[in-house]
Amino acid sequence: MEWNGNSVRQKPGPWNSLGQVKFLFPNTYNIYLHDTPSKSLFNEDKRAFSHGCIRLSEPKELHNIFYEMMQNGIH
Repeated sequence: MEWNGNSVRQKPGPWNSLGQVKFLFPNTYNIYLHDTPSKSLFNEDKRAFSHGCIRLSEPKELHNIFYEMMQNGIH
């Protein structure tokens, strides 16, 4: 953790609670998609571990889909 102005910020890395990847997109609720270092949570029946955002089990696969769509001119 580090201070960033008047807030605390967790440094990026493999143990960051948002994992290695975070997908931001415009929305009025500030919801985003993110990776997680806690992959074992996907084995649980209860899935409400995040605080309003959406954990991804395969974020690199989603990245590849988005990248391919951009390469093909699909927005």
